[in-house]
Amino acid sequence: MPAMTMQVPGEVVALLRESLLVQLARACEDAPGSKYEETHAGWAPILARLDGARAALDVIGWDAPEQQQPVALVLDAAMREALHADLDGWRWTAQAEHLESVEGCEQAARKAELIERFLAGAPEPASVTVPAVLVGCIAEGAEDLTHTIAEAIDNGRDLRECAKQLTVVADLLDALDAEGAGAGVELDMAEHAGALRDAVAVMVPVLARAVADTRQDDPAKREREDELRLLRQLAVQVARAMGSGA
Repeated sequence: MPAMTMQVPGEVVALLRESLLVQLARACEDAPGSKYEETHAGWAPILARLDGARAALDVIGWDAPEQQQPVALVLDAAMREALHADLDGWRWTAQAEHLESVEGCEQAARKAELIERFLAGAPEPASVTVPAVLVGCIAEGAEDLTHTIAEAIDNGRDLRECAKQLTVVADLLDALDAEGAGAGVELDMAEHAGALRDAVAVMVPVLARAVADTRQDDPAKREREDELRLLRQLAVQVARAMGSGA
């Protein structure tokens, strides 16, 4: 199987689909309800939850088949969050003897055990920390990727594929813009590996040219050399994370 892909049993896929649909409904319920909240800051987390659940459902399928087959997929953050929420819900139901029948409690306990056993065997996603000094550089590379994708649209590339690429790059930009970036930004490779790899690939030759064009007696020479070294190290870390299957 491809790196970071795992085989998910049919029973778990069915539970995951149900939980993702619930996550969609709850995100809609949490949408800003007043003009004072209808800002980018108010909508951003809601849209992120909606996009995450939608993308996950696009992968596993929105409609439940008569018999769910196992699915090979990348267990991303939205899927993990949905399964953990489902696990908590089934655990609670299993202990709610005053509300559920004995059979209902037993079924809930079985589903909770199924999800718990699956999550226990699922590898944790690898993460890579972008040093604070590189956050702006990676963001610049990601912005450049959006222009490249826009050009691809103008040239007649498939709109659905381009939309997916733009969403992935936008998610990376949102993550890089998170508060506390002064200490660097830790990125989940299950979500950001491809976009981070591509953004780094854009910026390595840009920085290399900047280093080559800077005079030896320029104080900025050393800083740019250090930044290029860190960027190349980051490229290696991302490649290792993507090849680890984590």
